Amino acid sequence: MNDFDNAPLLQPAAAILADWLNDRQNPEPHGLDLAITPDQLLPIVARLHEAWWGYLVAITGLDEGAAANQITVLYHFANGPAILTLRLTIP
Repeated sequence: MNDFDNAPLLQPAAAILADWLNDRQNPEPHGLDLAITPDQLLPIVARLHEAWWGYLVAITGLDEGAAANQITVLYHFANGPAILTLRLTIP
């Protein structure tokens, strides 16, 4: 049984993004979080678009504070109840 057996809408996303699944989390049964780098953002979004998987729901900015000296940007995509979040940390 893999992580996506209980979330059939995430299975296609996992297949589409197989090249980038090395740093992922499954925070919820129908959720997938991928930590990505800035140079990966456009190729990943292009693959999602070409495959017609979901749509961009929201973009969230997280200020990690002065001590961390970084900001994290979350790109939230949805396909029905399935949520894919691309987590991009910018120093």
